[in-house]
Amino acid sequence: MATVHFVKDGKRSNGERVTKSAVVSAANAADKIGRFDFRYSEIPPTINAEVQTSDWAEYKHVVLEIAQGESAPPFSKPGYYYIVGVTPAECKRLLDISDPSM
Repeated sequence: MATVHFVKDGKRSNGERVTKSAVVSAANAADKIGRFDFRYSEIPPTINAEVQTSDWAEYKHVVLEIAQGESAPPFSKPGYYYIVGVTPAECKRLLDISDPSM
């Protein structure tokens, strides 16, 4: 399994990132969102780090987390894949994730 994180811009004043997450099949994620551009990182990325996020800010970004032993090409190694240009709404539709709070 893999974890898809829906991420807000920036961090809270204490440095914490604000995300909502869902567990998904790594193979399904590779099939449905593997065609999009992505940026790989070994650590969780902070997107637009200069922004101080709030509870009212929208979730704007998608980061796929692949655990050790869970790779599925093109997500071939453990770590974090920022899926460029894909909105949380589009990702939820593509991966059939239903959560009205996101």
